[in-house]
Amino acid sequence: MTEEQLKQLIKQGESQTLDFKDGRIHPRSLAETLAAFAAADGGVVLLGVSDEGEILGVSDFKKTRDNIIYEAASRNHCDPQIQPIELERIETADGKTVIAVTVPADYETLHSVNGKFFMRVGTHDAALTPQELRRLVFSRGEVSFERLPCENATLGDLDDKLINRYIRRHEEYTGQILNLSREQFLINIGCAIKRKDEVLPTNAGILLFHANPQLYILQSQLICVRFKGKDVIEYLDRKEFLGPLPELVNQATNFIKSHMKMGGRVPGIKRVDYPEYPEAAFREAIINAVIHRDWSIDGGFIRVFMFDDRIEVISPGKLLPPITVEMLQRGEADSRLRNPAIVEVFDKLGGYIEKIGSGVRRMIDAMIEHNLEHPHFKLDGDILKVTLWGPGERFMELVQKDIPKDLLENLNDRQKEALKYAIKEGFITNKIYREINKVSNKTASLELKDMAEKGLVKIYKRGRATKYIPLN
Repeated sequence: MTEEQLKQLIKQGESQTLDFKDGRIHPRSLAETLAAFAAADGGVVLLGVSDEGEILGVSDFKKTRDNIIYEAASRNHCDPQIQPIELERIETADGKTVIAVTVPADYETLHSVNGKFFMRVGTHDAALTPQELRRLVFSRGEVSFERLPCENATLGDLDDKLINRYIRRHEEYTGQILNLSREQFLINIGCAIKRKDEVLPTNAGILLFHANPQLYILQSQLICVRFKGKDVIEYLDRKEFLGPLPELVNQATNFIKSHMKMGGRVPGIKRVDYPEYPEAAFREAIINAVIHRDWSIDGGFIRVFMFDDRIEVISPGKLLPPITVEMLQRGEADSRLRNPAIVEVFDKLGGYIEKIGSGVRRMIDAMIEHNLEHPHFKLDGDILKVTLWGPGERFMELVQKDIPKDLLENLNDRQKEALKYAIKEGFITNKIYREINKVSNKTASLELKDMAEKGLVKIYKRGRATKYIPLN
């Protein structure tokens, strides 16, 4: 680093990843900063720079390196010691020495300083409370919330029908009959744990096999809202879904389908349904939220918001390192499992996970194949939001794009409009034809008959009512 680069760095000011220390710092104080950086995103400490950004320099490079930096990072202050750290010596034109100490993020280990743990928050090194430390450990996947025993629950609280259904699916998947007791099977898949002489359900067991997990884990309900327009001011429908996790996925999927536009396309002559969003994309987003969220976060619900132009799936929990939002955006993130027991059950149940680790890529491909934008991923603190942008006003254009040109060429403009209407609504009548095109009953009858003779619609009569239905 040159002196000019050093000055540019100082000009940025202290931040989440940059700290200034003068040369008189005590090793223990430096150790707190090193540990805080390692626990967060890593960072750089500039030794020999005042809090105000003035270059003071260190009096002796070797003593500062050995007696302060190396001592701070050693087991005398950090447990376990912080390594590796990178040192860079910068000399200024006026003979001052600054030492840049670079600390990488350490996603595998938490370092304590004199029994306390620190996290870099903004420009400060914050000592973590026991509750904050617990949250951090869960969020990093170092301790699994799903495998902890569920407080005040017993094995008898689990639903035998749900367990037996899963056992049958598991046997079908593996092709082997399970010769295990109910208790041992649940222990083996991480849904129960033996404590002393008692077998207790884990949090995963309650979430997957209790008829109403929300009695024990309140944050396991899932909220779906269909808003009016493009903002959250007014809603048209709101549901709070309860039940085991697989059922939450099914209920949220059906909620979206019930509020989603459905049109018809005619590739060739056959009419096929054309949905506003590909089910593979929004169902995958919901599944990912359910199986990968941080279930230890109290009061945080999975939310599925539907607007006129988009669907948002919002779930509590940071990404597990080293996965980043950028990796998700590129579809390159291998799945690191925060909840392996939950994922395993979803996998064996069938119909939820095609291949572990491929969900994000499948979501992206489904949107692209549907002529929609690439999904957007955003992490805001402890909240991950996946946005699926819909076609909006382009929906009718996409619905109609596959009508064969040669067929349209043989229709007049009135018939073209009528065919588009029939494909969108599933049928058209003589009356509707007249209203759309402002023509007489005779003209409407002749032109609809012509469309039927060309094989574009079929005539459906029931009593006195006659409908013209796009050919299936």
